[in-house]
Amino acid sequence: MKIAIDVTPITYSRGGVGYYTYKLVEAIIAIDKDDSFILYYGMKTDQRLPLFAGPNISIVQAPISPRIANKLFRQCQIPIEMFVGNVDIVHAPSYFVKCMKRTRSIITIHDLAYLIYPHTFPKHIIRDLEKHLKESIEHSSLILADSVSTKKDLIQYFKVDPLKVRVIYLGVDNKFMRYGIKDDESDLIESFGIERKYILHVGSFEPRKNIERLLQAYSLIRSNKQINHRLVLVGKDEWLEKDLFDEIRKTEYFGDVIILKDVKEDELIKLYNNAEMLVYPSLYEGFGLPLLEAMACGTPIAASYSSSIPEVVGEAAVYFDPLSVNEMAQKMFELIESEELRGKLIEAGLKRVAFFTWERTAQETINAYREVLN
Repeated sequence: MKIAIDVTPITYSRGGVGYYTYKLVEAIIAIDKDDSFILYYGMKTDQRLPLFAGPNISIVQAPISPRIANKLFRQCQIPIEMFVGNVDIVHAPSYFVKCMKRTRSIITIHDLAYLIYPHTFPKHIIRDLEKHLKESIEHSSLILADSVSTKKDLIQYFKVDPLKVRVIYLGVDNKFMRYGIKDDESDLIESFGIERKYILHVGSFEPRKNIERLLQAYSLIRSNKQINHRLVLVGKDEWLEKDLFDEIRKTEYFGDVIILKDVKEDELIKLYNNAEMLVYPSLYEGFGLPLLEAMACGTPIAASYSSSIPEVVGEAAVYFDPLSVNEMAQKMFELIESEELRGKLIEAGLKRVAFFTWERTAQETINAYREVLN
């Protein structure tokens, strides 16, 4: 097979869809030495493309910026074959398939949050998705979804034939692992300014992540339950983050909330390993990679019972209604108080996360390529 993969998302960001694209391509080219892969993207980018090398790997740069290329491809003013030549399949890991005259295509749809929680998205993103996503879904030969939850959403909102959607779970990097012993406290103080036990949240700073209710639940257990844990928020700025930071400044325990941006992977692993728990209160997720990372690091989880989250975590978490601050606070406190419960969740998480590997993701994606071609 000759497969073209749009790696443009990697040049935008190493988080979210960019991270998925990077890890998927890395795993695919590591295990598939028989097929040929053309990785294409716009050449005028803010980030350099990672080194993907091999006798069956070709890199194609469109002589225009990714944003202009996306516009031209979506409006079908130029076909993608003009850049990648004759290929058997084109895979678009980020929702939109580019214009093609004769080539079969696969798209990955990670979630439909913009439809289910539109008030948590900027209007220009909603307009872009509304304008192009339906056409991409109709023109694609196969759709890959990160979870059964996302597949159900596709069927409900776009009336997609269930046979056209393949659920392929994401993986976790094997760098995420449980330490034998926790780090010395002085190391955390030096690196992050954390001088005592803490509750961890990992995720972008956007309304869908439900961080405002997390702040309220944190304040509730601090005031009512006599604990002095800090709250550490790890993420990157997205839309409407100013509203979130205004809310943080209003909380009674503002001085005990630590915001960490641009955290390196080794630092993140350290944060997971030393946290009392990961709290994941998201209103909606297509998957939720921090859940895998936490389980791999032996971090107990308190999470919202919504969308794909129970599907990913299974019995390795205590769950709460993401709209109930009281219930969220109650589950967080239960996890802090019960060493037995924490141990049970840690054991369940370590067992469950073994299923989620990027090698499995890559192999199932290659199988999807062959299915479409045959």
